[in-house]
Amino acid sequence: MSPLRRLPLKYRIPLIEGGLSVLSGLRGLARCKAPPPGGDIRGPLVVSGFFGEVLGIGRAGDLTADALGAAGLNPRRVQLRPAFRRLLDLHRPAVEARPGGVWIIHANAPETEIALMVHPPRMWSTRYRIGYWAWETPEAPAHWVRPARWMHEIWTPSRFVADSLQAAFDRAGETELGARLRVMPHPVEAPDIGPDREGFGLEDGVCYALTSFDGRSSFARKNPWAAIEAWRRAFPEPAQNARLLVRAVQIDVDPASARDLRELAAQRPDIVLSTRPLNRARMWRLLASVDFVVSLHRSEGFGLVPAEAMAMGRPAVATGWSATGEYIDDTCGAPVSYDLIPVEDASGRYRGDLFWADPHVDAAARAIRRLTEDHALRERLGQAARIKAREFTAPWAADAPLIRNIAARIG
Repeated sequence: MSPLRRLPLKYRIPLIEGGLSVLSGLRGLARCKAPPPGGDIRGPLVVSGFFGEVLGIGRAGDLTADALGAAGLNPRRVQLRPAFRRLLDLHRPAVEARPGGVWIIHANAPETEIALMVHPPRMWSTRYRIGYWAWETPEAPAHWVRPARWMHEIWTPSRFVADSLQAAFDRAGETELGARLRVMPHPVEAPDIGPDREGFGLEDGVCYALTSFDGRSSFARKNPWAAIEAWRRAFPEPAQNARLLVRAVQIDVDPASARDLRELAAQRPDIVLSTRPLNRARMWRLLASVDFVVSLHRSEGFGLVPAEAMAMGRPAVATGWSATGEYIDDTCGAPVSYDLIPVEDASGRYRGDLFWADPHVDAAARAIRRLTEDHALRERLGQAARIKAREFTAPWAADAPLIRNIAARIG
């Protein structure tokens, strides 16, 4: 592990931000801030991302490339992680030998900036450039404005993220960058698979709720404590025919929070903690095996787990703010009321004078109890959720406007 990675995020992030600013200047990216109409040159469709990684941004990148392929665009996938190791290498690789076409970088603004620096401007200056970004507070970080200048379009998975970026552009005095924003929800579509309760060790005749998160995405934001507390209030005594499955991966990035989570789960036999990573296929299988999901996050740029649950026909008990507030209502799930509170994140990932949601735990507890006891309600909401989730894929159809725009620029 490098010395930089040993530093806590609250120290590491400012160092990375400052380093990127210096490197972008040294690499001459400022000269590319007014992007030419790269679509004048037809060429390949290249999608760079963290393909195959368990982290949400990796799963989302796979979804993007798969959807573009299903639309008949034949994208070439380029892994970003190996390229990052060559950031200081003067002999940088080409993203693609052929000029022109479209380059979609499915990574947030800092990683987009690194991708541009790793590949010399002469290798991508003729390409139509699209960034796919997500953020989880009402205003994106100020340093995200810089790489926005080098993109022709910026896709976001929700209106919430688009508004967050627009707020950052406005504060920087570059409101016009907002014209590059496009809302493109992650193209979530459930595979045709059934449950595997035995394979996950789930008991027959028991109703299972699932809450799932990655510790690298911030305990403060994912807020697993609220899901556990809501369960405890829904069932003051351990439930006999219901269980809360807490799927938590990479939690040891925050040792204190990981310890607290394990201790809380150990106090109740009806709360089951699993820290085993799952690939995409097994995650879909798990969603098919549970009865509903609980996501009492403080903010989501999209919310892959509740969205995927909906596509699988499973309703979600979810905080009714940020991106999930755009697609979960009481016809297809259980939106939870909330108060807006100042952002406090010990990890240092989310900083500044911002706010996010604190879900009402009692309201969540009532929804959990109701869904646990009413099978017909779960079925009705689940069917409506499956229908609602079809809206995620509509913008990715071959005849949809943004997909037609890409098709016109490749060949």
